[in-house]
Amino acid sequence: MVEGELEVRGTAPGFLLFGLSWQHLWWRHSTGRQKLIPSGARSPAVRCLDCGLVAFQPYRYVGP
Repeated sequence: MVEGELEVRGTAPGFLLFGLSWQHLWWRHSTGRQKLIPSGARSPAVRCLDCGLVAFQPYRYVGP
């Protein structure tokens, strides 16, 4: 496991084309950052009702 943080933020090209409404879920850690879920996408997830922990599968487009 790697310690890091989640961040919702847009990109410069996304802001110029779509404004503030176009944002992604990013995972930031010591070696960089990775886009986990692009704006508007859905991903399978589960949540613990006792502690609130959420686990999800990062979005991956498979194609038609």
